[in-house]
Amino acid sequence: MLLAFTFTAGAVTASANDLKWDLTDADTWGSITFAGGTYSYATDASTGGTNLLTFCFDTDGTKYDTSNKTLRINSVATVGDDGIPTANYIKFTIPAGYSCIFQAGYNVTKNAGSYKVGSDDAVSLPKSWTDTSIDKDDTQDRDVYIYLTKCGTQNKAGIKYVTMTNNTSTYTYVVNASVNGQTQKIAASEEAQGYNTNIKVPYQRFILDGTTLYEAKATSNSYNYTFTLGQGDNISDDNVQTETIEYGTAAYENVVFYAEGEAIEGMTENTSFSNVGNRASNAAVGVCADTVKVTTLPVGTYTIGVKLFGSVSSFKAFYGDTEITWDDDTQIKAQGLPTATITLTGETAINVTSGESGGIDFIYIQTEDAETITAETEYRTFCSADKAIDFSNSDLKAYTAAYDESQNAVVLTEVQQVPAGTGVILYNADYANTTKFTVDVIESASELSGNELVGLTAKTTVKYQEVDSEATSTYNYLLNNGAFYYPVEDGVSVAAGRAYLATTKNVKTSEAKSIKIIFAGTTGINSINAAAQNGKIYNLQGIEVSEPTQGLYIKNGKKIIK
Repeated sequence: MLLAFTFTAGAVTASANDLKWDLTDADTWGSITFAGGTYSYATDASTGGTNLLTFCFDTDGTKYDTSNKTLRINSVATVGDDGIPTANYIKFTIPAGYSCIFQAGYNVTKNAGSYKVGSDDAVSLPKSWTDTSIDKDDTQDRDVYIYLTKCGTQNKAGIKYVTMTNNTSTYTYVVNASVNGQTQKIAASEEAQGYNTNIKVPYQRFILDGTTLYEAKATSNSYNYTFTLGQGDNISDDNVQTETIEYGTAAYENVVFYAEGEAIEGMTENTSFSNVGNRASNAAVGVCADTVKVTTLPVGTYTIGVKLFGSVSSFKAFYGDTEITWDDDTQIKAQGLPTATITLTGETAINVTSGESGGIDFIYIQTEDAETITAETEYRTFCSADKAIDFSNSDLKAYTAAYDESQNAVVLTEVQQVPAGTGVILYNADYANTTKFTVDVIESASELSGNELVGLTAKTTVKYQEVDSEATSTYNYLLNNGAFYYPVEDGVSVAAGRAYLATTKNVKTSEAKSIKIIFAGTTGINSINAAAQNGKIYNLQGIEVSEPTQGLYIKNGKKIIK
C-alpha cells in the first residue's frame, strides 16, 4: 500500500506502514519549506538561480523524465565541518524501522551530485535516474541529503520519488483462482509473516467449472505461484495481500470427472520424485502400488486422459476387469498424457495403479455422448457437422424455420432431436446469465420436415439469390438480432457450424429489408395480446416467461418493460 506523506522542514511525517512521496502529486504542494531554504516549484526546468528548487510534473500526474519532471536544486551546497549540508540541498528523513527506495540523479557530464545518509560518507549520485535502496534501521531516524558538490551551466541535482516501507509490519495473504469470471480461494496464510517474505504456493494446472476444464499455464515449467509479502498494490489497509491466478483457457469441454492424483482416495501424495515440486500440477503426484478406484461411470462413451510422472512402467488402468488400451503407448514411456476412448454398457468402475516408482499427476474424463454449445445471444443459428443432437434435456431450445407468406414472417417450430449437418435456430431465454449448455449426443435422428434452414459444415459465401440448372431461384437470408436479413449482393462469408434460411419466396423490397420471426402458433405481438389475459408474462415470441430478465414483455395484453 502506498500513501502520500508530507515534507516539513526537510523531515517526513510517517503516518502509515508504507509511504510514498511522488513528484507527480503537485496539487498538495504549493510552497515547500526545506532545511536549505524556502522555494517554490515551477514548470520551467530551465529556471536557474541561487537556492532554487525546480519542481516540474506531467499534467496527467503519472509520467516524468530526466529533463523536466524532477525536484531540483541548481546551486552548490554549503557543507559544514561535519560534512552535513547547511544550504542548497534537498532533505528527507527515513523513520526508524523503515527502508527506503529513492530515485535521484543529476544532469551533468561529470561527477557533480552527491547524496548522504546521516553521518555516513557522501556517495556520488548516479548519472542516470536509478533506484537507490537504503536498508532499515530499527533504532533511529536517518536524514538523507541530495545536493550538488560542483556547479556548471547544466548542473542540476534532483530527485523524482521516495518510497518508504515499514519493515516491522506483518502480512497475511489469500491466493484466489479466477475461473470463468468467478473467484475461488485456493490458499491462505495460517499466520502473519514479515515484510519481504517470499511465498510459494503450488496450484493445480486445471480447475473444473461445470463441464469445462480451465487451465492456468505453468510459469517457467513450474506450477508454483511465487510472490513477496508487502510488495504491490493489492494489499488492504489491514495488511491482507490478495494474489490471483488466472485460469483463462478452456482446455477441455464435456468433462465429467477431474482429480489431482494425490487427491484420489487410496493414493499417497508424493513430492519427492525428481522435479515433481516444479513440473507437476499442484507440485505433487499420487502413488499407488495396488489398484485404486478412481470413479464409477454410467453407460456411455468416454475419453480418459492421465498425466503421468516418474518411472511409470508399472502403470495400468482398467474399466471393470478390462485393461485400457491407450491410443499412443509412447506417451506412457515419455511421461506424457496418454488418452483412450472406452464404451461402457453398464455402470463401471475406473481403476488405476501407478507402481511405487511413478505417480499420477491428474486424471480427466470426457463424455463423448455430450456436446457443449455456446449461445451468447437470444437467437443463433447452429449446425453440428458430424453429430446428431438431442435438446430435450437442455434449457437451450432448437427450432426449424420456414417462411410463411400469409404472415410475412419466418415461423419457428420446436424440435427435440436434430440430425448431423442440419441447420436449426437456437433460442436462449436466459442469454444474459447463461451462455454455455451441455446437450446430449445421440447415434442418429430423423430428418426434419418443413425446414428451410441450410446447415453449414464449412465456411461458405452466402449470396441473396441463387439460380439452379432449371432456372429456379432460391433467396437466402441471414439471422441477425432476432430477424432475417438478405445479404449484400456480393455475398457474406458465413462460418461453419452456422445456418442460413433458403426460400423460394422473394421478399426483398425497398420497404421490407428484414423478416420477423415468430413461434409456431403465434402471429406476433397481436396474437400474444389476445391470448395473454391471464396474468402470466410472455416474451414477444409468445413464450411464457416465469422470471423475466431486462427487456420488453406482454402481460394481460399490455406491453411491460422489465
